[in-house]
Amino acid sequence: MRAERQSELAGLSGMRGNSSALNALTRRAQTVSNEAAGMRIVNDIGQRPIDQAAEIDAIRRSVNTPALGAESALERLQRLSGKSAAPAPQLGNS
Repeated sequence: MRAERQSELAGLSGMRGNSSALNALTRRAQTVSNEAAGMRIVNDIGQRPIDQAAEIDAIRRSVNTPALGAESALERLQRLSGKSAAPAPQLGNS
């Protein structure tokens, strides 16, 4: 009976080594996952100004370029306000 218990304990100690290796792999996987999540956040932060600039450019083009045969938003505002269509002033030019 005593030998049987010693055998069972020896088997359990072998599992302890496997458990440590599994724990180490789990910690490493968690570290890699955290690093990947951090890189995604940094990438999203870097991409945001590029996306915003593209959206602003698209809005500017839609305001200044009329659809087929239609007037632009600027022309419509000028027509509705009764002002003549004068060239729009450029920023930075006085």
